[in-house]
Amino acid sequence: MLRDKTTRHLLWIALFAVALRLAYQAAMLHFGGSFDNGSDSGKYLSMAREFFAGGWASHSGDQLERMPMYPAFIAGVFHLFGIENLRAVVTIQSFIDALSVIGIGVAARSMSERFAVSSALAAAVIPNFIVHASYLLTETVFTVFFVWGLCALMWALRRNTVPLLIAGGALFGLALLTRPVMVYYLVFLTPALAVALYLPCSISALRCLGLAVIPAVIILAFAGPRAVDHYRYYGYLSLSAQEGTHLLNWFYGCLASATPCAERARVAEEMRPVAEQRIVALGKDRDNPFAISAVEKRLAAERILSMPPALIATSMSAGMFRVLMQTGFYESFAQFRREPAFLSAMPGNATGERLNNFIAANKTNVFMMLWVLAQGALLLSRLVQLAGLFHGLRSPAYRGATLLLLATITYFLILTGPIASPKYRVPIEPPLLILFGMGWVWLRDLRLRPAPTASAA
Repeated sequence: MLRDKTTRHLLWIALFAVALRLAYQAAMLHFGGSFDNGSDSGKYLSMAREFFAGGWASHSGDQLERMPMYPAFIAGVFHLFGIENLRAVVTIQSFIDALSVIGIGVAARSMSERFAVSSALAAAVIPNFIVHASYLLTETVFTVFFVWGLCALMWALRRNTVPLLIAGGALFGLALLTRPVMVYYLVFLTPALAVALYLPCSISALRCLGLAVIPAVIILAFAGPRAVDHYRYYGYLSLSAQEGTHLLNWFYGCLASATPCAERARVAEEMRPVAEQRIVALGKDRDNPFAISAVEKRLAAERILSMPPALIATSMSAGMFRVLMQTGFYESFAQFRREPAFLSAMPGNATGERLNNFIAANKTNVFMMLWVLAQGALLLSRLVQLAGLFHGLRSPAYRGATLLLLATITYFLILTGPIASPKYRVPIEPPLLILFGMGWVWLRDLRLRPAPTASAA
């Protein structure tokens, strides 16, 4: 028997989330869509085929750039349901995503029982989760480990501190085996967790810092074997040989564009001969993928540091703003093989004229109307989340957990920087959804609160 009403609600919401994702995937196939995004999906499939064939060439090709968890997951699905069965992969991802929905509800419940259902319900319908559960990409598997790791830490602020901190670190370690970005999360996580533990003032600051280090140590333990293995073979203590390419061609490429990422390809093309010249100068190390990555990182750092600080701040702010404000439904056009007709593409000299043309062009376009609905809902949700953030920071009972959520959002926003894509917002969604649940309940309470009566004269 389910022990309480909130738990039953969370399970029903999870079932609804699965049904919604399966329906979305069926609709994709009906419209001729594909679960392969034509880019990163192909790399994960190639690695999964190696797993399926019984081998893992840990010192060649994509295996040096990508973490092993997700390809192993795909290979396991292929073993159970048949090689190249992409539908089986995304079907299982729908159930995994539902576990993330429950985890978000349980994490919100650590702050208050009243926040759980609204947070989970928002997670069930958010387009960014639905879209990425329908692609062969790491986001869904990464998120389930990350959500439950965050959930463990939030509950550790209330009880069973050490066991839950250990569990949180282990779950974050599994997330790291899916995506290496978790290793830098420690810089934000550790101080935020120490402050969150200290705020109730029941234990000393030194003990709080010692407890906060526990997840960091465990995450580094998960990272250690791979990093040491790369050091033994290549001389670089690194998790991925992709870091340099990402920093130079994407982060700097988007940062150096007048509009974030608008001219990324041009900037990357300009950097290519400069990087190649430096790689040739490596001599015998020019075939070492980690040495190449180090060259690209140094070149990117040089170019970034040579930029005016105001331009860096502007590009970073604009990119992060777009990451927060662009709906994940944007990807649905590619998944359903539909051409979008956004307002920016409409003819007209004035905003009103372009808006009229947009409405005229899309009044019978169901996909564009759904995009408008999703975009409008996202903008409204940001206002609710700001209310939740305000309520969390001003309330002593929620302040520590809110600081932990805020540190998480800040880290992933900085990591994304000018690369303006809702895909990179997926790790930020769990804390945003919890803030949404907090804000929704608080605003509802304010609306329902009886107005004060005038005192008698």
